[in-house]
Amino acid sequence: MSRASAAELAATAAMSIAIALAGPAGCAPSATLDGPSAEESYAHLRTALSAYDSAGWLAGPPEFPVVGRPVVLSGPGDSVFVGFTASMPASALRFARDGNLVAARYQVTMLVRSGADTLTRSDRREVVRVRDFSEAASREPRVLFQRFVLVPPGSLVLDVTVRELTARRQASRSFWFDTRRGLSPPLVAYRAAARRSLAEPPSALLNPRHTAYASEPPPVVWIEDGDGPPGPALIRIERDDVELLRDTVLLESAEGGPPTAVAALPVHLLPPGRTTLVAERPGGGTAPAVPLYIGLSPEWVFPTWEESLVHLAHALDPDTLQAWSAAPVREQAGLWRRFQRRTDPDAATPENEFLARHFDRMSTANDRFDEPGRAGWETDRGEVLVKLGDPDRQRFIRPERQDEVPRIEWEYGESLPSRGLIVFEDASDFGVFVLTSRSRAVLRRLVREQAESTLN
Repeated sequence: MSRASAAELAATAAMSIAIALAGPAGCAPSATLDGPSAEESYAHLRTALSAYDSAGWLAGPPEFPVVGRPVVLSGPGDSVFVGFTASMPASALRFARDGNLVAARYQVTMLVRSGADTLTRSDRREVVRVRDFSEAASREPRVLFQRFVLVPPGSLVLDVTVRELTARRQASRSFWFDTRRGLSPPLVAYRAAARRSLAEPPSALLNPRHTAYASEPPPVVWIEDGDGPPGPALIRIERDDVELLRDTVLLESAEGGPPTAVAALPVHLLPPGRTTLVAERPGGGTAPAVPLYIGLSPEWVFPTWEESLVHLAHALDPDTLQAWSAAPVREQAGLWRRFQRRTDPDAATPENEFLARHFDRMSTANDRFDEPGRAGWETDRGEVLVKLGDPDRQRFIRPERQDEVPRIEWEYGESLPSRGLIVFEDASDFGVFVLTSRSRAVLRRLVREQAESTLN
């Protein structure tokens, strides 16, 4: 093909989508990341952002936790599609009433450079609309952005800035890469289909964080070969040079487009933490390996198996946690698969509803019960909430005599197999409520009966 100008290429092959997906309303509308009281309760968010940053992706600060990364795919002739995909929680944006909905606005600036030459610049202002302010408070990364531009090949730099237009928060990063054709890196997507032509922009809604969650339906892995013929390809998932999963997929062409394969990602077979996703074709043609994170839920993502286990303390007994922490990589997948089978209340659905509920409660505990030096889920009230859910009735009892201390009583009955009274006391009068020893025994009983009822 004759070499078109960068402006011509960008004008003929640009695509942008911005989608707001409402998650479960598990956090209070007043929840914020700004106050000092949130320092401990959002430690898990900082851990996740640090992991994404170490992967070489754009990762904003905790008050604007956008995560994004570049994507390069073959285009027509010798051109390439350079894309940027990102996600952020609705809570990262400032919403205002907009008719019957509430809306927020952000901007993504993409600048593609080759040496001192600017090949193309894109400024996109996007509007996110949700039904009400409770959805706007969600911390799950369900606001998605994706855009591709067509440029000549070579050694390129992609400069990206994502800005929140009301609070003026932003995150920026520059990406350096040499464009390549042939087998694409494996891409995690919410949905994907084969392109009918290399001139078409990708027909996929990408997963910007390359993260799958045990608590949600699995995404897909999408690969294509811009130069090779249809045929098989091998997909491997590894951790620390240990192979966790291997699958052979078939790349097929759609109406003469690039050979493409779309395969389900079996999240339930993979232990939480960072893994590596590799694609290769028999006889040669290996794509660059990419990170793949297996999270516990959209808000709770950790780079290691050990850090993930810490946050399952209310779902596993201490002896199991200790044994799992010492398990070698080769055993982790088997342990996790058995845990998934044991806890999943509905094996017919692709997600684990127990884990979804567990981490929804973890987030709620963080919103309500943070104490100095401890995240909300680590407090006694947080532990009970995560294990049993909200009480059927609760009351605060002020001391009437000098020898009494403030108490909070949670009564369970209708929501559990049997009745129980949980009492927390603030012996220090500093707002730190601790389970009484008798209530600790009641908690163990209620948890045991709840587990037995679930098994039956």
